[in-house]
Amino acid sequence: MMRKIILLMCLSVMLTGCTSKTPENSVSESVIETTAEEMTESQTEIPTEAETEKVTETNIYEKQTYREVLENIYYNCEFPGWDYKNYTIDVSIDFAVYDIDSDGRNELLVTFDHRVIYVYDHNADGNLVEQFSGYIKSDFYENGAVRVYSAHNQTHSFEVYPFAMYKYNSETDSYDKCGDVCGIDKDIVDMVNKQIEEAGGTDFLDYPAEYDTSSSGTVYYWINEAVEPLDVTEYNEYYEQFTDGSEVIDIPFMKLTEENIENVNV
Repeated sequence: MMRKIILLMCLSVMLTGCTSKTPENSVSESVIETTAEEMTESQTEIPTEAETEKVTETNIYEKQTYREVLENIYYNCEFPGWDYKNYTIDVSIDFAVYDIDSDGRNELLVTFDHRVIYVYDHNADGNLVEQFSGYIKSDFYENGAVRVYSAHNQTHSFEVYPFAMYKYNSETDSYDKCGDVCGIDKDIVDMVNKQIEEAGGTDFLDYPAEYDTSSSGTVYYWINEAVEPLDVTEYNEYYEQFTDGSEVIDIPFMKLTEENIENVNV
């Protein structure tokens, strides 16, 4: 039964679609089964091949200033590595030039159409690199942690909105994935089981009460190389290890306009 509990909640969490909606709670009507390995898939669904054209890697690592990158996006709708050929500049695109990883130099952050956030940097050779990308609903912490929400919540939890956690690695100047998080609520399990019973079904869900030592009504799952069920107190302690009490950064985004691009000097 534990396999069902763990597996019902995560395939749709990790295989997120692109949406303009901010996180809202929802309940899946079916049990979704996958494996622990599949649970660690990327949360970002880049627009489909019908919408974009993948650019060869040789075109990504070029000596471009942030201003040149923004001009190419503004006039041609071409991101480093992606050509959004079926879009026009009418879509919502914001950007910020900000030292998001506190490494002493500014990165270029660009959001596209309420879908994706890209973080660009320059490597030691001065070439532009994509340092990070994820679903647009992402929290960047002062200590380098990043919480990337799923585009949809199709788990059995109102309390836990599924997300992935990353941490900045100063040695590689990149972000390492630290795991995916989702949960299961006793109230939701009881509600779904009632619906199953009323429909004449017998394949009921189990709530893992043995892990809910605080009787909070929610069990959290931290999914990395293994699936680890946690009580709320254990989860909070685990989460604090990554955020270290730091605050979420208020990124100074601005609209992608010719005037704002002209003010970029890097």
